[in-house]
Amino acid sequence: MSTGRGRKELLDWVISGVIVLPFLWLYAAHFLSSKGGGTGFLDYDMAYYSAIGRSIFTRGNGILYPNPYDCYGPVIYFQWFPWLLGVGTVLFHLDPGYLFAALGIIAAIVLARVTLALVRTRVPVEHSWTVVALAMWGGGLLVAGGFTRAIIHHQVVSVGAISQFDLHNGLWFLN
Repeated sequence: MSTGRGRKELLDWVISGVIVLPFLWLYAAHFLSSKGGGTGFLDYDMAYYSAIGRSIFTRGNGILYPNPYDCYGPVIYFQWFPWLLGVGTVLFHLDPGYLFAALGIIAAIVLARVTLALVRTRVPVEHSWTVVALAMWGGGLLVAGGFTRAIIHHQVVSVGAISQFDLHNGLWFLN
C-alpha cells in the first residue's frame, strides 16, 4: 500500500468517526446525565440482547442458544451480535452495558465506512462525503422540518414540536 493511499484510507476512517458524532451524543447524554453514570443501555430491550448473549454460554453450547421462551427447546439459534455480547460478558467478564455501548460505537464507525464504500460505487469520490452525510443525517431533516413548522405556526418549540414528523415522537431514532 502506498503512503498516499494509506493516508486516504486513514482519512476515510477518521471522517467516518467524525460523521457519526451526532449519533453518539445519545451516549454522551446518557452517561453524563445519569447519577452515578449510565448503564450503557439506551432502550429497554438492549439488556435483553445481553441476556441472550449470556444464555449462549449458560443454556447453549457456546455458539448456539435455545429459544429464550422455551425452557426445554433445542439449541439451534445463532446471531453474531448476541454471541459477541456473550463472549465479552461471560468469557472476559466485561460490564454488559458498557460492552453494548462500545460495540455500538465501533459498529457505527464501521457502518459509516461501509456506507462510504457503497456510495463510491455510484458517486464520484469528490462528492462522496456529501452524499454519505445526506444519507446518514437525512433523518435530521425531520427535526429541522418540525422546528421550522413550529416557528412558522408560532408554536412553543418543544420536543413534541420538533419531533412531530418523526414516528413515535422520536423513539425509533429515525432522525
